[in-house]
Amino acid sequence: MRRTLSISIFVFVQLWSVKVFSSPLDACNLNSSQLDSLRNASFYYKSERYLEAEIELNRILQVKKCDSIRIFHAFTYLRQSKNIDILLIESDWKDIRFRILYDFSNLARSGRDFAEVPKENTYCLYPDCRLEGLESILVYLIQIKDWENLDSSSFENTSHIHSEEELKRFREYWTSEQKKIQEKSKSPYLAGGFSAAIPGTGQIYADQFAEGVTSFFVNLVVLSATYALYVAEPTSVLFYLVSGVSLVTYTTNIIGGFSAANRNNNYWKYETLEGLKKEFISLPILEKEILFKLF
Repeated sequence: MRRTLSISIFVFVQLWSVKVFSSPLDACNLNSSQLDSLRNASFYYKSERYLEAEIELNRILQVKKCDSIRIFHAFTYLRQSKNIDILLIESDWKDIRFRILYDFSNLARSGRDFAEVPKENTYCLYPDCRLEGLESILVYLIQIKDWENLDSSSFENTSHIHSEEELKRFREYWTSEQKKIQEKSKSPYLAGGFSAAIPGTGQIYADQFAEGVTSFFVNLVVLSATYALYVAEPTSVLFYLVSGVSLVTYTTNIIGGFSAANRNNNYWKYETLEGLKKEFISLPILEKEILFKLF
């Protein structure tokens, strides 16, 4: 009986130690020298010395092609704003962590490409399915080409993978940014009307001051030349030629006012969209969900 109890306790301790002390790095089979390099890389990364961390990880990857180390290596690239495409191979698309890092790299560079999810992937890597939710949001944001295509309900539809606090934060962010866009938006038709009344004023109204001043003086010179020729020789060929140029310049000025307002509106929409990406799909979030679960 005592022997049986001792064996049971031994087996329990062994299983408990495997569960507690095992980590994704166990599959890498690192030797003492490589573990030292990994510790150095971790220290450098936390100290925001990402190039030194990359060098330490390169030493390991020269002899060990371990996925956990490669993911850590990819994070050092992202922290240095480097393109991680050269680090990835075709088989990496089966791993959601590599797909997310690839998608994030494209999102940060305003790219339109994203990793295709293998059809056989029907399970979540972790029980909370958090990574799968992040991947769907990344792909959604990458494919957005216009602010009008961005709907807050698309984010809220993924509420099962977001905390209530995060969802509330998104709603507040969305409301404040929508209000900001409305405040900074300019009416293209009003800008065109201003430019029709006084050349260049539509552009100035649309916060394009330099363009507005240039348009004003160009139109002033051309209209003045047209008027001078009209007074001197109203039937001359030169008068008709300059009048044509004046008409084109004036029309272009009106179109320019309309376009300036649209550019101003698109700029603020783009800035808000970029802020949305950084606020909810940022590198610190990916570090928490991927990197810090490995190390």
